[in-house]
Amino acid sequence: MASLEQVLRQEINPFDPTTHKIFNFWDAPYQQIPIVESIHQSVVAKFEEILNQIAQDHVTRSVILAGDSGSGKSITLGRLRDQFNTKAFFVYISHWEENTYVWRHTLRCTVDSLLQVPSEQSESQLLLWLKSLPIFKERGIKKWIFGERGVFINAMKASFPVGMYNPSKFFGVLYDLTNPDLYPIAAGWLRGDDLDEEDLAKIKIQKSIDGETAARGIISNFGRISQSTYPIVLCFDNLDNVPQLSDGSLDLQPLFNINTTIHSQSLKNFFVIISLVTNNWKKALDHIQQADKASLYKQLVLRSINLEQAEALWAVRLAPLHQKANPKPQSSIAPLTRKLLEDTFPAGKANPRSVLQVGYREIERMRLLNLPSFKPDTLVEKRGEAAEETPSQKRETEGDRLIAAFKLLWQSELKQTQQNVSRFRQFSSLELGSFLRNALISLGVKVKPKLLPSSTYRDLSFSFIRPSQQTIGVIWTEEPNMSSFFNVMKSALKVEESQKCEVLYLIRAGNIGNSKNRGYQLCKQIFDQNLNHHLQPDIHSLCYLVTYDRLARSAKTGDLLLLDQEIKLEQLQAMVRETEILKGCTLLQELGAVSISGGSNGGDEGSGSNGDGTEEFDQELKQFILDFMTHNQLASQGTIVKHARSRFMGVAKKQILELIQQLCQENRFNIIDPSQPVLDQIVCRIPSSAATK
Repeated sequence: MASLEQVLRQEINPFDPTTHKIFNFWDAPYQQIPIVESIHQSVVAKFEEILNQIAQDHVTRSVILAGDSGSGKSITLGRLRDQFNTKAFFVYISHWEENTYVWRHTLRCTVDSLLQVPSEQSESQLLLWLKSLPIFKERGIKKWIFGERGVFINAMKASFPVGMYNPSKFFGVLYDLTNPDLYPIAAGWLRGDDLDEEDLAKIKIQKSIDGETAARGIISNFGRISQSTYPIVLCFDNLDNVPQLSDGSLDLQPLFNINTTIHSQSLKNFFVIISLVTNNWKKALDHIQQADKASLYKQLVLRSINLEQAEALWAVRLAPLHQKANPKPQSSIAPLTRKLLEDTFPAGKANPRSVLQVGYREIERMRLLNLPSFKPDTLVEKRGEAAEETPSQKRETEGDRLIAAFKLLWQSELKQTQQNVSRFRQFSSLELGSFLRNALISLGVKVKPKLLPSSTYRDLSFSFIRPSQQTIGVIWTEEPNMSSFFNVMKSALKVEESQKCEVLYLIRAGNIGNSKNRGYQLCKQIFDQNLNHHLQPDIHSLCYLVTYDRLARSAKTGDLLLLDQEIKLEQLQAMVRETEILKGCTLLQELGAVSISGGSNGGDEGSGSNGDGTEEFDQELKQFILDFMTHNQLASQGTIVKHARSRFMGVAKKQILELIQQLCQENRFNIIDPSQPVLDQIVCRIPSSAATK
């Protein structure tokens, strides 16, 4: 086994800051984050106390979860879900795009979370919630499946005779959830999908949830019948991306309208958690009505951690490296020291993210200490002394590393998105349009929202200016209801007739009906013209847009870090343009926003490849290895193989090792210890300024 010093050079930095991004606690990456139980334990204990109170008296309570950026708010919410999912149903609600959709957004996120299957369970939270209702406990869900729908509806109406919104429809949909064939349709209706007439007929409903009033009514229904079930924890997180007021502060009033409504209607068994950066919460307070503030039960604050907790945070990150080292380190934080913490944080308190950043910097310094240097003229290896770089060479190295780190992060995030996103209707049409607008803005395109004249559908549209100065109109709607589609097309016809745009695009992956549908007829009339186009995007393009949106939201909240730098939104947009990372998005190509090329710089063309040895695949794999080493500077051949095979599924180890040797022959890499077994040999990247001279 290798010494700890050797292991540090063989492996990547365990404090890689890209783990600081925001996330939904139902996403897979959350599960990979190591947790220190003692950190914020008092907040966890207070949460449990309040949860137990709600379980006993069924009275809804609301709290603010406040903390500085990097204090661990999202991680804490994930801990609460992990620890208490057997005692409550957990809902994750992120930012909303428009204040006029906040109730529908909350409903959609609520049902999406209830459709999740908790760990160690075989059924979704929604079915578990349904089975916990008294009517199913008394008779059993299987008996009701073979019973009468009407009898069930009448029984539920008798149990809840007042205050229900459209009770016959709502209870009928709950009944349909017990039928596996109707479950997806019923769940889609509950989340606010604008279902087509055929699906609506199957669940005996005339219309979808089509406005804020209806969405508020359905959420109220959950609260009115949930008194006998486990509490439902509504976690509002990532709120730094909500619409802003004219003074730049967050417009949180729509959220507090929801919270106050929940309390004023005496809805039961809700536990509302509103997670905010402390400074943003203080700024927003002046704009929130006093009556809404009164509905808050407590404020839970994530405070700085002490040095013992900081040590534990280091230890949990370093543990995998210690397991590979021989001899075993005597200190759980070796090669880091308590003195480093004391010198860096003399007050004895620290922000968790700051602790991780200190660990990252120190490990990087140790990994790169006493590395071979390379004279540009001869590339002669010299040990034991640092290479003296000119300022321009240093800037080049830092810039190269930052771009390489971004490309690797993009590939990782894109892969994760591809695992989570499989349907366009996972998102509302409003969200889809927002994804596309934000991607266009990152490319430096001028975008103007709300193209359609209809107040109902204008948020599904926008226009932008191509580099050729053409004005392009875009409408993106995926709602399957044909009546709604017809209304969108009527509004599109007005845009066409007004000649506001030189080219009009309809983006719709779903069907547009048939020749008997009025929407279909109008669509053909508008978009079968030479200049206008109907684009059917692929899921590959959607994954690109969703990935960029996630990174952009992280940048806005200060949660996007590369190397040792916090990346602002403007920096992210600049890197997107420099790397041309969005060139692989077919939809952006079809809109003329990016040029069509054979491949994208850092895209996902190699994902899922079996490493068939083609020249194109070899080039993609080789570029990944080069980016990986530019980011990390050095690593063992075994570590390179592991990460390359994670990125390119099925690629042969031999193929990766051959490409490493090829890069050595091109003077891009150097093997420091060739006498070691092949996979243990440490590869060092040669700076491009040295390799090309």
